[in-house]
This record gives sequence, C-alpha cells and structure tokens, in this order.
Amino acid sequence: MTITNANMMKTANRIRIFELLHQNEMPMTQQEMAKETGLTVASIGNILIDLEKARLLQEAGQAVSNGGRKPTLYTLDDEWHYLVGVSISVEEVIFVITTLKGR
Repeated sequence: MTITNANMMKTANRIRIFELLHQNEMPMTQQEMAKETGLTVASIGNILIDLEKARLLQEAGQAVSNGGRKPTLYTLDDEWHYLVGVSISVEEVIFVITTLKGR
C-alpha cells in the first residue's frame, strides 16, 4: 500500500466513523463502533483522537460495564461546527444554518 492509499484509507475510515455517529441518536462506545464498521478497536481509538482534536466529537459519559473499566461513550460535538446552506433563485433567497446533528 502506498502512502497515498494509506492516507485515503485513513480518511475514508474517519468519514465512516463520523457518519456512524451522525446517524445514531445515542452515543456509542469504541467497541460498538468497531462492531458496526469491522475496524479494530485500536483503529477506532486513533480515529477518535483525530476527530476529538478537530472538535468533531466529544465524550458523552460512561456506558454500563460488564466488569472492569466502564467504556467511554462518544457523540458528535455540534457546538463547534455548523453547516450553512444557501439557495438563490430569481424570486427568493433561502439561508439555513444547522448543527452537525441537524438542529
């Protein structure tokens, strides 16, 4: 695998995790994300670090433990990033601002 292909794969996996968190109403653990995507828990951990640095996600508490340490829950951080849409026609201009979760 070339460096370019590795970077493209890393970007694609980040997008998969972002979309998974966007589609789910409830926060998710690393293990749940790994099960949904087929990625390893270690890969998910690295992606979560990158997304946290970009302020795209945040910790959302702790899940129930079946023994051992309680897993951390993650959700999108919709306080830092907004989506903006503009539709311009002859008769009107429509302007929309929304959070990452669509609020």
